[in-house]
Amino acid sequence: MLDLLFWPDAPFSPNEIVWNKNGDHLLDDIWRPFEDTGKIPTEPREGAFVRYFRHPEIEDKSVCELCGDTFHNHGWIDYGCDGKTICPGTKLYI
Repeated sequence: MLDLLFWPDAPFSPNEIVWNKNGDHLLDDIWRPFEDTGKIPTEPREGAFVRYFRHPEIEDKSVCELCGDTFHNHGWIDYGCDGKTICPGTKLYI
């Protein structure tokens, strides 16, 4: 019983995830059926919440100034007019 009183805190909140790649976010649902046919994909799809990073002025091989990784490994969240770039290792809340 005494062990339970001194159990260490969890290193993260249960409402927090670390995004590293497509499909890491719980709302991504990368195996969702296709909207037009209803078929289940044979390969993972783009995340429904954190999408693939695409920008008309930034190439995939360009390096991010914030994290030093290429933009090919980044995600994108539609947010307002501009959206948000998600670097690998970013903490996201659910």
